[in-house]
Amino acid sequence: TRGVSEPTWKRWTAGKGLMLKDWLRMLEVLELPVMDAFSTFAASDLLQFQYTEAQEEKLASMPGLLAFFQQLLEGKSVEEIRREHSLGASGSVKYLRELDRIRLIEWKEGLTFRFKVRGEPRWRRNGPLARAFRERAFQELVQARRSSEELKLGVYRLAAGDRRKLEGLIDDSLKFASAADRRARLLRGQPAKSYGFALVLGEYEPEFLYRIPCPGVRAK
Repeated sequence: TRGVSEPTWKRWTAGKGLMLKDWLRMLEVLELPVMDAFSTFAASDLLQFQYTEAQEEKLASMPGLLAFFQQLLEGKSVEEIRREHSLGASGSVKYLRELDRIRLIEWKEGLTFRFKVRGEPRWRRNGPLARAFRERAFQELVQARRSSEELKLGVYRLAAGDRRKLEGLIDDSLKFASAADRRARLLRGQPAKSYGFALVLGEYEPEFLYRIPCPGVRAK
């Protein structure tokens, strides 16, 4: 441990008696840059909450309620959601009333509310939301078996730098495929098969989280 005694190391890892100079020394021992450490600590401290069974049942049964709440969590105002989805005032109030009933928000009056939960929601494993939307998610996103001759699609969370790198890899792959096609056409007499090949990178938003029906909102 590079000159750090075992008792000191145990004290550090237990989080006892740590001062700034000790944190910096620990990062040096771990060979971890300060900014990387701060990013890691911030990511691990993200707030989360889990829906109750009753909350999930209502979110799964009322069309658009999950999408409405999801967009509120992402920082959109009720007015912004109304404009984007051509949602009337009565429809917005219905959603707010239902969210208040299941204790996700405290609805005051009109379009005013405050959250009763904080952070990123987690679905219950095999709960009402998972059962209701699992099949729909697979319909929106075809997921084939891991075979080189089958279509594979995936949704990945990418930082800007990684997205640019992936775009470059896709561009390189398409250039290689084009060059390989030219080589195959020039090498007459050698067997070559035709393959369908497509690579694309685009933003993906699951419909059930972002589509809110217009009129006729009705709870089941």
